[in-house]
Amino acid sequence: MNAEPLRTTRLVLEPLEARHADAAFAGFADPTLHTYTPSEPPTDVEALRAHFARLSAGSGRPTEDWLNWIVIAQDGGAYVGWMQATVFDDRTASVAYDIFSTHTRRGYAREAAAAMLSWLWSHPTLTLVIAQADVRNVASHRTALALGLRPDFDTVASELRGEPTVDRIYRMQRPTRD
Repeated sequence: MNAEPLRTTRLVLEPLEARHADAAFAGFADPTLHTYTPSEPPTDVEALRAHFARLSAGSGRPTEDWLNWIVIAQDGGAYVGWMQATVFDDRTASVAYDIFSTHTRRGYAREAAAAMLSWLWSHPTLTLVIAQADVRNVASHRTALALGLRPDFDTVASELRGEPTVDRIYRMQRPTRD
């Protein structure tokens, strides 16, 4: 499975490529983007370009597909975030979404993630979507709920930058068609 271009009312989701690194660097370099994830800001544009090239190349494993989109505002062309989905051969997908701090609180996460989910559900083999978010990340939790993902009782305890943390797991079964 390969990511395809997606479009919403306000956004374009382009399959991630190394060429996006220059325009996306400021958003990825902002430390606030990495507050609730184990990722670190890239050291420079070349490091981000290399990271994007690795992601674009795919997992290299036949059991999973890596799908990544850069999110661009149609009005003005600003890079506002990115979407990720890892699709596994057991018919599940793990999704993630990040909106750059300069573009939060505008509904972009929900709009872009809804487009990604709709596209994922267009593939009939997929049966379950899972998302995971640090319990302190209120915006991610609100977005997951708005998308129709439901929290379950599963949590993942871990450590983030030396501090204990807990992630909440969200799940969504394939929507039924009436």
